Amino acid sequence: MRERERLPPEPEEQPLPRAPEPPGGVLELQRMVGNRAVSAMLSRQPTEEKAATMTAGLGDDIGVIPIDSFNWGSAGGPGSTGKGHPEMHEVSISFVPNAAAAAIQQAAAEGRPIKAAFISTQRMTIDFSDVLLTGYSENERTITVTLNFAAMKVRE
Repeated sequence: MRERERLPPEPEEQPLPRAPEPPGGVLELQRMVGNRAVSAMLSRQPTEEKAATMTAGLGDDIGVIPIDSFNWGSAGGPGSTGKGHPEMHEVSISFVPNAAAAAIQQAAAEGRPIKAAFISTQRMTIDFSDVLLTGYSENERTITVTLNFAAMKVRE
């Protein structure tokens, strides 16, 4: 009789390694603005840098970008509005040059209105309505954009 040909043993199936959980801030951002916007933001963020702790949403055409800082206009911040205080209608954001910079620059140059925008930090989100990008400056390290808005609301 002929001996059966011996086949090598089947490799044991090994479970696929689990992907690391995204940082908690990313999950919260996904809940607020949706997976597509967060995915777009993260795809523009260099992987060797730390995750963004602040973001700005600049409407559907531009999307969500990581920012380094924001500054209120000369009248002060959200706590300075009210009786006896001038109303705040301007905020500036600063960020490193990224893939959205050209779209931001074009929106500012055209005076294209943004119906709704936001700035989100680890502690609060500030929603803005009827926004115009009225200032744009750039150097090799930082882009600064001024947002003029009709109204704002702070969520903690």
